[in-house]
Amino acid sequence: MRKIKYMFLLMTIIILIIPIICFNFKADSISKIDNRKLADIPQKQAFDDYLKSWDTYLNDRIGHRDTIITQYTKLNDIFFHELIHPSYQYGKDGHIFRKLNQPFHDYEYMDSFMQTVVKLNHYCEQRNIPFLFVLNPGKDTIYPQYLPNGYNYINYRLDYLYKLLKLYNIPYVDNVGYLNEIAKKEQIFNVKYDAGHWNDLGAYYGINHILEALSEQFTNLSVNTPDMFLIGTKHASALPVSNFEIDEIIPHYQLKDSVRMQFQSLNEEYKNIPLDDAHQTFSYNFNRLSNNKLRGMYFQGSYLNTRAEMLWPSVEECINIHAYENVIDFDYYINLFQPDFVVFETVEYTVIDSYYNKQRMTEKSYQPALDVAKAKRLENKEIQIVKQGGFSRISVKSEKKDYAYMKMGNQVYDLFWDSEENKYYVDVRNSMLAEDYEIWIMRK
Repeated sequence: MRKIKYMFLLMTIIILIIPIICFNFKADSISKIDNRKLADIPQKQAFDDYLKSWDTYLNDRIGHRDTIITQYTKLNDIFFHELIHPSYQYGKDGHIFRKLNQPFHDYEYMDSFMQTVVKLNHYCEQRNIPFLFVLNPGKDTIYPQYLPNGYNYINYRLDYLYKLLKLYNIPYVDNVGYLNEIAKKEQIFNVKYDAGHWNDLGAYYGINHILEALSEQFTNLSVNTPDMFLIGTKHASALPVSNFEIDEIIPHYQLKDSVRMQFQSLNEEYKNIPLDDAHQTFSYNFNRLSNNKLRGMYFQGSYLNTRAEMLWPSVEECINIHAYENVIDFDYYINLFQPDFVVFETVEYTVIDSYYNKQRMTEKSYQPALDVAKAKRLENKEIQIVKQGGFSRISVKSEKKDYAYMKMGNQVYDLFWDSEENKYYVDVRNSMLAEDYEIWIMRK
């Protein structure tokens, strides 16, 4: 009996020690099981917040965290029919939702977010680039009748965001109202699988609604039709970023090979473009058979990241960039790709500081478009060109930090300031490089 006690004690100690020994110290770690960046070592702050930050850091970085969560989730489901998971929870009638928190309405933050959207729209307007904002709904907005008992669903956040869009006269697509009507007849979010996103059927409807809005401005832009896809179903055996087992047949849309073969990927040529460490999704596809000569740019969240191919057939060139922190550097990508239109898509529940950093949004400013009447052309300014794949970095030495621009060929580029090397720079696609150029300076 004593040996059994010793063995039990030893096993308990081992179970407790292993997660500590295997503690995750790696910076910028991403958790696959709850699809987010894990907390880094806390910086100095108010004492209470500092303690909370350390508690979060230790919980996030404990060794074998994903395995522990997986096993704990399975046991709770077996014995108590409770879904204990960082990303999911049960609703009614077998529905699974993303983890629901008590409604929190940070109106000051939403004001800051929408001011950034205003700045992006204004930046595009000054350069005659049509801009479109898309706010997509979460499953809880489309199917509130299946939310867990006791969850009081009143979406003040969504109402306030739409109020701001109208107040600031931002061009937008109302996918919330549109998909609410579709959902009365069709299952556009799965019952269980991938509760944080629409399914392929919902994506087809939602993306076509965006394309239809764009086609009002670009009559030659193509809208998807069912015959472009192989439409069927597939079996889902586990929740995404989880080992939690399910058994569900879900819609499946895939471009036909005859359509897919039209596209040439240019991703490799642009692998060196700067992207936020936690949001690296990028694709650039050229449609060989398109003749509409349109170059579209989408800043998008996870709703479009996994279904970007539904956007490709509509234009000749389609650029898809992970939104969140990248969209704050909106002006960099506009200058690099010189798109014919820009779409900024996000989901209602991502309009929070952990996705769109309030401080960065507030501090970021965008320079106005070049007004030659107010600017001065710099004579005898030589540029340096360094190729980086499908694009090149152009830089010019200067002593002043005013608004700066480069005219090259038929294009005008904003020049960005590098304070470390005292120079202006911009990245330009190699296909747009020209021997004739002018540097202009405009006073702030």
